[in-house]
Amino acid sequence: IDGFCSLASLAQRVGVDLWNFSTSDGRSIKQAGDWALPFWNDEKEWKHQQIIPFDVTESYPVIMSLAHQFGGEYIEAAKKIPAHDRTRLLYEVK
Repeated sequence: IDGFCSLASLAQRVGVDLWNFSTSDGRSIKQAGDWALPFWNDEKEWKHQQIIPFDVTESYPVIMSLAHQFGGEYIEAAKKIPAHDRTRLLYEVK
């Protein structure tokens, strides 16, 4: 999701809207974010093998990218996640 958000941000700079693009079967960046949000919010437990421990603060930049594009629940999720001070300098929750 992080890679797609980065790609969408770059594409936006040259007039290409990948944020709102969806495939013929409905797949999109927002759909991916919506799928991951319950795991980031700790509302759903990850039941698959985890190779290294997941640190939710690492998802903060991705959630903020989604929040800037889609608002709503992503802004609320970002407010719940403790982020390092340097990350908060780059991504502000309003």
